[in-house]
Amino acid sequence: METHLKLNKSYAAVIPAYNEERSIRKVVEGCFSYVPEVIVIDDGSTDKTLEQLASTKATVLKQVKNGGKGSALKRGFEYGKNKGIDYLITLDGDNQHNPAEILRFIGLAETGDYDLILGCREMIGTDMPFIRRFANVTSSWLISAKLGRRIPDSQCGYRALKTKALEEIDLKCDRYDLESEIIQKIIKKSGKIGLVPVSTIYGDETSKVRQIVDPLRFLASLFKF
Repeated sequence: METHLKLNKSYAAVIPAYNEERSIRKVVEGCFSYVPEVIVIDDGSTDKTLEQLASTKATVLKQVKNGGKGSALKRGFEYGKNKGIDYLITLDGDNQHNPAEILRFIGLAETGDYDLILGCREMIGTDMPFIRRFANVTSSWLISAKLGRRIPDSQCGYRALKTKALEEIDLKCDRYDLESEIIQKIIKKSGKIGLVPVSTIYGDETSKVRQIVDPLRFLASLFKF
C-alpha cells in the first residue's frame, strides 16, 4: 500500500465483477497500491474472470448466478461490515475508474465524518457516449429535484461509503438502481455527503447497463423510496 498518509480509519475496495476477464486483474492490482484489502464479488461470470483473480491477493466472493450489480455490492458491503472496516470504496471492474483516485476519497474521509462520498465525472467535453451523458445528466437532475439537494453525478459507481451508515439503512435493490437508493436513503437519514472529482474514462469496454430497463428501474426507485 502506497498512500503515504497516516490514516485514522480503515479502508477496503469493493469491486462487483461480471465477465471482466480483460481488465479485472489490472484494476485489483491497482487498488492494492492504495488500500490493504480488495474485495471482489464475482457475479456469476462465465468467462475467465475467476482465473484472472486467482493470481491476485483479492478476497473473492462468488455468486453462482448473476444477480445484478446491486446484489453483488450488498454482498461486499456485508463482508466489509463484518470485518469492521470503516469505509468501503466501490469501483467498477471494467477499468473505467482510475484506482489512483482512491486517494481522493481517503483524503476527504480522513478530514470529515462523511457517510457517503460521491465521485463526480466531467460530463462535457469527454469521451462519454452521448446516450450515457444524457441519461446521467437527466437522472442526476431528477434525483436532485426530488431530494432538494444538488447531486452532480448520481450514477457514478466510484464512491466511498461509511459502513456505520450502511448499517442504518435497509437496501432493497439488486441492480444499478441500488446506487440511487443508497443516495436517497442516506440523505433521508440526514447523512453527510461529500463530493470528489474523478476521471471520465471510456474505451472499448461493453457497458452492462441496459439502455431501457435500467433507466426505468431508476425512475421507479424515485417514486419507491
